Amino acid sequence: MMNIKAVLKADGVIARLAKIAKAGKDLKKPLNAIGDVVISSVEENFEQEGRYESAESYRGGNNRWADLADSTKAARAKKGKWPGKKLQMSQGGLAASIHKNVGLQTVAVGTNKPYAAIQQFGGQAGRGRSVTIPARPFLVLQDEDVEEIRSIVERHISKQ
Repeated sequence: MMNIKAVLKADGVIARLAKIAKAGKDLKKPLNAIGDVVISSVEENFEQEGRYESAESYRGGNNRWADLADSTKAARAKKGKWPGKKLQMSQGGLAASIHKNVGLQTVAVGTNKPYAAIQQFGGQAGRGRSVTIPARPFLVLQDEDVEEIRSIVERHISKQ
């Protein structure tokens, strides 16, 4: 029986892996860029009044938000806020509340508006839960956004 021994001089590879590991501890710069991509995509979702695949998915697509109820349009018109964009009755509303929080290894994008969940997922609202709000997903990413996020991560890794 013959024994074969291979010796690999991997000093360069080990050094690169050490840099990647070190960079992995503080990902603020790429995570900040990723947060910007997500926020930009969500802003475009509001501008186009929906770009989603389905109410159950965070994937973007060609579906637009359901129209507002006639009663909602009438109430807005009375306040001088209609015609206008769905989910954007006021400047400080839902669209303007989208923000990011970047940590050392995480990024979160969302809103602090209490009514955001019912707009995102739909459900029953109003007195006695008698009004059905259709899902109008706004926190979704398009395929090109996911590709841009991948590129950000790859660029970060390749710099190490």
